Amino acid sequence: MIIFYSPQKKSDPMLLDSLLGMNALHDKLETFLRSRDDVIDILADTNGSPEPYETLLYGLRVIKSDGPILLRLDDQKMLVFSGSSENLLLYISYFRFENDEEGNHHHPKYVWDVERRQPKQGYLSANTLSLIIEVDSEWLEHWGKR
Repeated sequence: MIIFYSPQKKSDPMLLDSLLGMNALHDKLETFLRSRDDVIDILADTNGSPEPYETLLYGLRVIKSDGPILLRLDDQKMLVFSGSSENLLLYISYFRFENDEEGNHHHPKYVWDVERRQPKQGYLSANTLSLIIEVDSEWLEHWGKR
């Protein structure tokens, strides 16, 4: 897992991994949600160039709390997201990719309430960062990461 970010450009952070790696991350997060633990830290690969972004973030911290999802950057360059177990379960579902989704990306901020035909209310905090979750095994191999 590599997490790219450009604070000067105010771009969305991008979490990148291989298809296999991303699905393993999903499973790890899902296991955490079923556990009694309140916090999990998952370190990212920070070896290599962040280009075309400005920096590489050190990892992910997930915190079980109440309310909507809040994604933010902490002082230690960790990407932190918190929220209720229900909202976290929905959010981390975007870390799961099917075998035919190689090279694709997901945006967990776009959650549609099918019954009401509108964006899901109460899912995201108004001041949350947006995250791009991408799988690209070929790019990682070219970059020397897999």
